Amino acid sequence: MQRECRMKAPHAAPGTPPPSDRYRRHVEDAVDDCLARMDAATLNARLARKHDELATTFVRCPAWAVERLPALAMAALRLELGRSLPLKSFTTFRRDPQRRRRGPSAVQRVLREALNE
Repeated sequence: MQRECRMKAPHAAPGTPPPSDRYRRHVEDAVDDCLARMDAATLNARLARKHDELATTFVRCPAWAVERLPALAMAALRLELGRSLPLKSFTTFRRDPQRRRRGPSAVQRVLREALNE
């Protein structure tokens, strides 16, 4: 059985999306900008290349999947562009500094010595 791992949410203003959603939107916007700057011939060539890659990789795919190859090619192209952008790929989390365990207080030390005698 898997247990859900919970992390403390960062403190932010109410109504602001979590950092992962903001970052995902940032990456999607960067990919959209890259696609918008690309001329039609380059875009069509890259889409054709991705379509051919998918068609040769999935030789025996069902008919419903063959119909979706153009959409899958576009998704694969978006992933390729997202990976090639000079963006950070993962949100980094800072570990809390380990707290040093304090020794026994003076009262506890006296009580322990008294019990040991």
